[in-house]
Formats: sequence, structure tokens, C-alpha cells
Amino acid sequence: MEDTIEKLFLDSISQEEVLCEIASRFYETIEDLAVSHGVFRRMLWEYESFVAYFAAESEELTPEEDDILLDMKNTLGMALEDYFEAVEDHVIQRIQQEFTHPILEDLRKRGIVLAQPYLHEEQIEEFYPGAFEAYDRLKQRFIEKVFTLSPQKAYKQGEAALARYRNDKGILFDERDFILAYQKGFSREQLWDILAVKFYQAIHYGRRYRLEQLEDEFGVLEDGEEDQVAERDDGVLIPDGDFAIDQFEYVCDLCTEYTGRRVLAAENELGDEAYWTTYQEDFQELIALYLMNHLNQVIQELERDRVEEYESFGKIFGMNAEQRKDPEAILQRCDKINYYLLELNENLWTEFTESRAMQLYQKGESMDQQTKS
Repeated sequence: MEDTIEKLFLDSISQEEVLCEIASRFYETIEDLAVSHGVFRRMLWEYESFVAYFAAESEELTPEEDDILLDMKNTLGMALEDYFEAVEDHVIQRIQQEFTHPILEDLRKRGIVLAQPYLHEEQIEEFYPGAFEAYDRLKQRFIEKVFTLSPQKAYKQGEAALARYRNDKGILFDERDFILAYQKGFSREQLWDILAVKFYQAIHYGRRYRLEQLEDEFGVLEDGEEDQVAERDDGVLIPDGDFAIDQFEYVCDLCTEYTGRRVLAAENELGDEAYWTTYQEDFQELIALYLMNHLNQVIQELERDRVEEYESFGKIFGMNAEQRKDPEAILQRCDKINYYLLELNENLWTEFTESRAMQLYQKGESMDQQTKS
């Protein structure tokens, strides 16, 4: 019976299927990074195997790109693990559906009688460990073989596979195309200019505040019962001197400082309490606004320049003409686009807050003076 189970594992593995899946994922990853990190596409022709590709120590690579390369390797490994885990689940399910009776007979011959007339997953592995060990060895050999393949050939195979899929499904424009259009027109430099000026102005024209908590105040209701005043006030801000750039080493050091501006309870979209704003909220709002404005611009360009393709995109996600023009509708229906923008926002925020304060301040000062001259 152990040989039968081992054969089930072997027959369930489609080398062509898994290689096609891996190649498609690799191609899409390289293309997604093509605009922002074109070095990964250029590297395809420099290395003969995935092992060498992922071990690259090129001077071209930035620390961020080193991390991306490691993520690519881990993602490829996880994709292979996911495939073989799915194969194992499929085989176990098939054994439970088609081979329960012969296995129970085999176990009885070995003097093993189960308390129930069916098989649990862990029992199959417990009674036939040799088949699972053979499967693990097969899996490991296959994974090692994949990493010896040529990244250039995998890229081309993935490109061909994706082209076949799009042709079969009649896809003219999908989420990846949308993201590529967004990347091509996105200017990190322009965003950084905006943030630099805001950072400079906050320090040069702003002032430091400290929060002083108020003691609880009490009022009297009509029925005579005391009740805390429902202003939900968390304190008052007291001016505490001017800012100086040498007080800040990194941008994040300014983010926790209060702006002096208060959001009233009626204006708070996320709750019913008033609060004092910090510079973190101001900078985050600037980044989010820039990303959404660029999204609007991309939509307008697609509506104008790629009419047929963009209409087909709308049909894929069940959007009418008005919804195709609505950024919020696109983000609600298109998970990949929404995730991409959330991740981009997070990465930009991290990069911004970890920037050196003096460098950004000087950049903002120079630009602010240019606009006034």
C-alpha cells in the first residue's frame, strides 16, 4: 500500500504546471519592478541560474534592492512550497475518498484496528511514513532543480504563458497594466520637493507646543446629577518656544510635535472626539493626497488615450463608464491596485520619516526661497 501512496504523490505532480506557474510569477515580478528597479531585468542576462541570480552582489544594487532580491527568492521558494502542499492535500483527500477500504484492510493484516471506519490525515502519514518521506525527498530535489534553471529562460517562458492567458481570456488591459501606467508617470522627486518645503516651513515658521492636561470639570444636569462636561477635551496647548533644525536628527523627530491646529469633534471623520493634530498627520495627508491626485491623472489619461483597453478593463471588474472615472470605485474593486497603493504609501512614509532632517530642511529652504524670488 505504501508504494501505491508514493505513486499517487508522483502522479499528482505536474512539472510543466509548476514551472509555468513559477515562470509566470517571476515574469510579473520583474515587470512590476521594471520602472522603479530596472536593474533586475538587466541582471537576467548576467546569471545562468536562479541560485547565482539571487546571490548577486552587484555594486548597482542599493540596500533596498538587496532586500527586494531576497524577497523575490523567498517568494519563489514559498510558491514552490505552496504548490507541493496543495499536491499533498489533494493526495490525502483522494486517499480518504478512494482508498479508505483497502487501507483499512491492509492495516488489519498488520494487526492494526482503528476505532473508526475512516482515516484521519495524521493517521495516513503515521501508518505509511515511507511514502511521505519519499515525497519530501522528491519535493526537495525538484525545488533544488528549479533554482538551477536560467532566470532568462524563466522570464521568457512566463512572458509567453501570460500572453497565452490574456489571449485566451480576451484581456486587453488588467490591473498590472494599470499599475505600470501609474508607475510610469509617478514622480517621487516631485513629491519629495513638496514634502521638503512643508518640512522647512514647519520648522522655520512653526513653534513648539506642550500639552497641558485639564482637570475634570463637572456640570449639573436638570435632575441634579453631576456629569462630566461632554467637551471630550484632552487638554490645551501651551507655546513652548521656537523650533530649530539642530533639534531634529531625522524627520520622524518632528512628526510627534503638535501643529497648534485643533480638529473639532464635528470635523473628526474617524470618531466623535476633538483632538490636537501633529505634523505626522500633516505629512501623511500630503503623501496620500499626492498619490490620489496622481491616480486621478492616470485615470484621465487612460480615458483619453487608451479608450478600448480601458473599457475592457472596466468590463473585467463590472464597472460602468462613471465608475471607471472614480478612483474610490477602482480601489474598492481592484485589490491589486489598492494593495499596491497602500504599500507604496507605507514605503514612502518610511523613507520620508527616516530621512536626515538637515538635508531635507536645506532642500526645502532652497525651494522656498526660489518661489519667493
